[in-house]
Amino acid sequence: MDVIAGRKTGGRIVGDIIVNGEQKNPANFSRITAYCEQMDIHSEAASIYEALVFSANLRLPPNFTKDERMNLVNETLDLLELTPIAGAMVGSLSVEQKKRVTIGVEVVSNPSILFLDEPTSGLDARSALIVMRGVQSIARTGRTVLCTIHQPSISIFELFDGLLLLQKGGFTAYFGDLGVDSVKMLEYFVSIPGTMEIQPQYNPATYMMEVIGAGIGRDVKDYSVEYTNSELGKTNRERTLQLAEVSEDFICHSTLNYRPIATGFWNQLKALTKKQQLTYWRNPQYNFMRMFLFPLFAVIFGTTFYQLSAASVKKINSHIGLIYNSMDFIGVINLMTVLEVTCAERAVFYRERMSNYYGPLPYSLSLWFAEIPYLIIVIILFVTIEYWLVGWSNDAGDFFFFIGCLL
Repeated sequence: MDVIAGRKTGGRIVGDIIVNGEQKNPANFSRITAYCEQMDIHSEAASIYEALVFSANLRLPPNFTKDERMNLVNETLDLLELTPIAGAMVGSLSVEQKKRVTIGVEVVSNPSILFLDEPTSGLDARSALIVMRGVQSIARTGRTVLCTIHQPSISIFELFDGLLLLQKGGFTAYFGDLGVDSVKMLEYFVSIPGTMEIQPQYNPATYMMEVIGAGIGRDVKDYSVEYTNSELGKTNRERTLQLAEVSEDFICHSTLNYRPIATGFWNQLKALTKKQQLTYWRNPQYNFMRMFLFPLFAVIFGTTFYQLSAASVKKINSHIGLIYNSMDFIGVINLMTVLEVTCAERAVFYRERMSNYYGPLPYSLSLWFAEIPYLIIVIILFVTIEYWLVGWSNDAGDFFFFIGCLL
């Protein structure tokens, strides 16, 4: 699935990926698909609604109006049953709720194809069923949903419409519809001579894994050969050859040339700056720490050099050293305190960059714009206390010039 989605970075990929009868165009394909990672990585200071709006604003094309974007966000909240908790902060959510948010931020990009990498991992049976019902609701809107899943329960397995079953070596053992209560898949395996029948009330997912011998270390029939020689396999190959041919219905789409990122630079910068400002505002411990440390060290510096005269070369050198250390201190303390916030958001940045939310330049500038107001406040606090304790020039112009130099 990662190869098809364009997320596989290691190894060597051999073969062709055909989309609408033509070789896959990575830029175009990324704009019509969405990928839900196994890990739920989000900005914890944002609400569910804000996370979905942020994704919609950056990933929907410019021809979407604001009302259309908000309608899509609200529809997604309803599909995933997130409307009652839309105002909750992501950091306060349960694992199952975060998983639905992970799916939601991808669905609001209005993809034609949605990839999900093990969406039930780490969830209990009830939470997994809630998530997969939401995924089924998305599929019922006309989108194609591809999902990898391990050891699903009966109730979850029966939510799927089709199955691609791979045996050891990556060979296809079954590819087709499941049918009601998985009857089509079960009939296929039972039709193969020497295949045991499923026991009453037995999980079809467990049954198919036992049939192909996955994980039990015993010799079994080569079901990839059986599939290749079956009528189902022949029908699928014929269908594949038909789909690999260019259709008149899709010729117009081949001429489209999407940009990798849906929105322009200024829209990216605007949305990112707003997001970063909210993150800073909702992270008071970070700013309170700076508001506490800067006045504290200003008092320490100021009292150490209290009313220091400039009557000798030695004392002038002390003034120069204090000014240098003050500027150095401001930079080092800000660097140390901002690392926690930056590191916490780094994983979010990687995920959003992989999904083509924005470019690296607007992201870097947004961090700068969000940081500036707080830097101005703490520097003014620091200088105001230190300047008058040390007893530098009483001229207001000199005072503001000194602040400007430190800024």
